[in-house]
Amino acid sequence: MSTATRVWPSRDDYQNAVLHPKRNLKDPRLHAAQVETNLRMGALKLPSPRSGNFGAVYKFTNQREAYALKVFDKAQPDRHLRYRLIDEHLHRSPKSPHLVSFDYDEGGIQINGRWYPTLLMEWAEGQLLDHYLDETLTRRGRLDNGALCSAWVLLVQNLGQQRIAHGDLQHGNILVMPDGFLKLVDYDGMFVPAMRQHDLTAAEIGLPAYQHPKRDRGYFDERLDHFAALVILLSLACLDRGLWRRYHTDDNCLVVREPDLRRPRQSALFTELAQSPDAPVRRLAQFLGAAAQGGLDAVPVFARVVEDNAVRQLLSSSWRPTYRPDQEQIRAEVAPPKVVPPKVTPAREDASKNIPAKDIPTREETAPSADSEGRASKVFGILVVAAMIVFFGIMGIGFIGAIINTIRELME
Repeated sequence: MSTATRVWPSRDDYQNAVLHPKRNLKDPRLHAAQVETNLRMGALKLPSPRSGNFGAVYKFTNQREAYALKVFDKAQPDRHLRYRLIDEHLHRSPKSPHLVSFDYDEGGIQINGRWYPTLLMEWAEGQLLDHYLDETLTRRGRLDNGALCSAWVLLVQNLGQQRIAHGDLQHGNILVMPDGFLKLVDYDGMFVPAMRQHDLTAAEIGLPAYQHPKRDRGYFDERLDHFAALVILLSLACLDRGLWRRYHTDDNCLVVREPDLRRPRQSALFTELAQSPDAPVRRLAQFLGAAAQGGLDAVPVFARVVEDNAVRQLLSSSWRPTYRPDQEQIRAEVAPPKVVPPKVTPAREDASKNIPAKDIPTREETAPSADSEGRASKVFGILVVAAMIVFFGIMGIGFIGAIINTIRELME
């Protein structure tokens, strides 16, 4: 029975199978290895796969090495042919430092007595690009933009020299190694020239925030990565903490989003980058905006983009975009100062601070005057008499006239 007509394993099936590598995995390199178990269900420790396109990846380790085992969540009739062609092409080419070695096996894992395909790769100990950017901008506040741009250009040029296209360039498939070198993972959508002879089309069309709005499965040749490579180069060139906070809105993009590519003229990001003080950023934004609005054949060749005089300024390890404070810092700088009420200090404390005696009010100056005492007495007398009026009025006693005369005397 072909893999296309089988009932495909569930995630729980895979979770159980990888716990027993010697019984269920064909490759002998995994028989003495253990799967990474970071998930917990009560007291149980469970395998912790990393989800990806078309399947999931498990990490296996032994005393000396680490491997990545990819299992697939659905059938793909030409998957075996694609990986065979990719493997043959890479073995005929010089080994690329930007790719990890892999072995595809049509029957690499056994589940319920049947064998299903696996992809075994060397484990690359790096950070996904978006995680690296977020951590670095949060911790340091700024990136080494020039070094990242140079590393990215080197990677894309290497793919061109090998006459291959990755097919799904995006942050989730790019690893930043501890030394700053970049590697690619996930080769399900890769193109190699021999695929033309088999009339193969694209297995996937990638994340929309990285792909030309008009890309379809029929667009499948060496030009496949030029547009996505331009999106990533612009992102690495312009990024600072403020831009990251404003435009990194979800896990499907860095800062360029699908609506930006569909309507560049209405894009707040493109408007901001077009006004950048940095010529390389303005030029890349111009390249990308024009490419997104044109047809697929109008996408510029990436090698020609990086030959542009303005863009070439990026390829210096010390290059960074002009510093622009983020919005939170701007608000802090323009906020009015807090008004702090003056502290009232008793006179005797002031004297201890050597304040001149003429500046300290004397007891006579602070004591109430005779006039003020007289006015206070009159007010008090008026209030007493008024109370008496009310009282005697209620009691019906006719002393009101006498009392009024008394009030007049007090007021004089």
